[in-house]
Amino acid sequence: MIHLIKTTILALTMLFNQDVMAQQENDCVRGAAEPTLTNKYFSNHKFTLQSDGLSAIETALLPNGSILKVYNEGCEYVNITFEFKTRLISDSIQENYIEAIRFMESIYPYINVPLDVESGIHLLKHETEQGASLSYNQEIPYGIDDFPECVVLNYVEKINDTEQLMSLSFILGPL
Repeated sequence: MIHLIKTTILALTMLFNQDVMAQQENDCVRGAAEPTLTNKYFSNHKFTLQSDGLSAIETALLPNGSILKVYNEGCEYVNITFEFKTRLISDSIQENYIEAIRFMESIYPYINVPLDVESGIHLLKHETEQGASLSYNQEIPYGIDDFPECVVLNYVEKINDTEQLMSLSFILGPL
């Protein structure tokens, strides 16, 4: 019995030391990710903190039946990526940006993020209305010098004949 108690204490001590070492290795400017989706609109969502103790993935079922995934990650940066399905659009990058704007405008009132997403959406809207030359993975900067932010349409991927998957990131940093 004493051997079992010593083994248990040793195992707990090792786990505690590993946890302390992991926290020291993750000496990040920002803390652990917190939920971004509010219960007002996303009544059926799941928040999962990842094993690194910093990043998280949230999933929510949207009213149209599709799934929204929100990736919240970063150490010196805050990177929040929204991955969602939309109707299939032509290969027009401009039209895909407009679709991403529409989607973000529809969910913006129901998210809580530590970035100025609203300004990013307005900037994208302005750029598309002005006919700016846009591309995928293009960092479009906004914000102020002390807190630089950018928005990026990462990719658009055809899923089937009627749907596509879009990924849009808002990035703040370095912090």
